[in-house]
Formats: sequence, C-alpha cells, structure tokens
Amino acid sequence: MNTTPLSPPDPSAGGAPAPGTAPGGPAYGASAPGASVPGASVAAPPPSGPTASRGVGITIAAAIVGGLALLGAGGGAAFAATGQFSADTVIQGSSLDVTGLTALDVESAAARVNVRFANVDEATLDVSGQTRGEWQMRREDDTLTVRGPEQRFGWWIGAWFSDDVTVTVTLPATLDGRLDADLEVASGSLRADGGFRELAVELGAGSVRVEGSARTVKAEVSAGRADLVLANVSSADLTAAAGRLQAAFSGRQPERMNLELTAGAMDVTVPKGPYAVQKEVSAGRLDNQLQTDAAAKSTVRATVSAGALTLRNGS
Repeated sequence: MNTTPLSPPDPSAGGAPAPGTAPGGPAYGASAPGASVPGASVAAPPPSGPTASRGVGITIAAAIVGGLALLGAGGGAAFAATGQFSADTVIQGSSLDVTGLTALDVESAAARVNVRFANVDEATLDVSGQTRGEWQMRREDDTLTVRGPEQRFGWWIGAWFSDDVTVTVTLPATLDGRLDADLEVASGSLRADGGFRELAVELGAGSVRVEGSARTVKAEVSAGRADLVLANVSSADLTAAAGRLQAAFSGRQPERMNLELTAGAMDVTVPKGPYAVQKEVSAGRLDNQLQTDAAAKSTVRATVSAGALTLRNGS
C-alpha cells in the first residue's frame, strides 16, 4: 500500500486556520512575513560584566539613600506627633525679682549657657537660636532655677536637633559673691563668671568653665572638660571619671582638698605653701610638685585609679 506524507493545509486555500491564528490572518501577536509593525522594538539581552556591576551598585546606593530619607521623615514625624520638636527660631526673655535670693540652680543640655553679673535690677533670662521647647526661669523660695526643654528622647537627640542655642542668665551685681550655685550640664557648654559661696559643678559631657571665686567647690566630671579658675577656695572636692578636669586656685591656701581620679586627666594648681599630701595610687600616675610637709595645716588627699593627676605650685 502506498503512503502519502501529510502536510498542513494551505491557508490560502480556504481550509481550517492553523492553531493560534485568526481566520484569514496571521497568528495572534505575530506579524505577517515581510511586514513591519510601527513602534515595535526588539528587547536587548541583559547587560553583563562591569556595566551590570555598576548598575547594581547604583541601585543599592539609591536604596540606602531612600531608606535614610524615609528614616529621617519618620523621625521627624515622631517628634512632631509628640509635640517635642520645634525648629522655629525663638527669642525668649523674662525677668524676676531677686530680693532675698540666696542660691542659683541651673540645669542645661544641648545649649551654650552663660551666667554673669551685671548692672541690672532683676535676674534676666535671654534665649536665642533653634530650640525644641521653652527655657524657663522661676523662683522657688530663695532659689532661682533655670531649666531647658525636657530631654524626653535623651540629650544626644536634643544635641542633634538643637542648632546653636545661646542662653544668657544675667544677675544683679549686688549678688556677686553672695549666692550658692549648682551648675549641671548634660551636654553643650556652660560658662559662669563671678563669685559664689558654695559652688557645685556636674558635667556629663561637653564643657564647663567657671572664673571668679568660691569658698567651697565640688566638681564631678563624667566626660568632657571642666576648667575652674577660682580664688580663695577653702575646701575642694574634685572627681573625674573620664575627660579632663583642670583647676587653678589662687589667693589663700585651701585648707582641705580631696581629689579622686578614676580615668582621664586632672591638673590642679594651688597657691605656694606647704601641704600635707596623702596619696593612694593603684594605677595611672601622680605627679606631685607641691612642697610637702606632714605637719602642714593644708591637706591634700589624692586617689588615682587610672589616668594622670598632676599637682602644681602656683603663685
């Protein structure tokens, strides 16, 4: 028996259309032989080699930048939602009567604070720059208190959003040398010029500088730098856990000094004269340049756990 090869029917002969074709036309999505489709293009193969690597790197970088932008936007929204952030430039001013005032109490963070005495009748507070909230000065019995905005998210966040805030506390010159002062700085800086009776300084980070006089001084430094330039100090308790504490005392000799250094550096200059020095050094270094006399009325107790403590003779 003879076999004849089968072949598909000729579409031009009017038979059944080939699978996937419309009656009388080419297959769906295809063009007729020799025909061109306006606007059609042929997809190029994906790039490879250095060009592809650069493309991937750019994509990753763009993703990182976008993520940081979203994080910043989210952080700003969080602050706005809690009402703790205001980027407006504000200038605040107020004044209080100082009759019967005996003490000053200042707490600050993420700002530059100045305390001074001048020819004024009342205590004044002036604030300028970008601040996250209001600074307040109020009187509590015989104490004048100065407070910055609440640091709900920590002082490092306040320092991030606070831009060059300057706070000036001006006190009547009649109070110079008649106030106790408690100065606490979490971050930023503080400078005080004038005389105080009992002076207490606490520094978490940043810097503090006090110039003037004090009967007694107590300073604690956790980090940052503290400079105390004081006259007629009778007793001093100085502690540094890190950072640097530098004290220069002049006038009469202190009767008692207690110095404790855990880490960092401490440099203390005192008026010339004999001192009875007791020392305890477990690590670190003590450089004692004072005139020592076990029977001297002025006593110094120095404890060094680590770091370097230097005792110097002044004028």
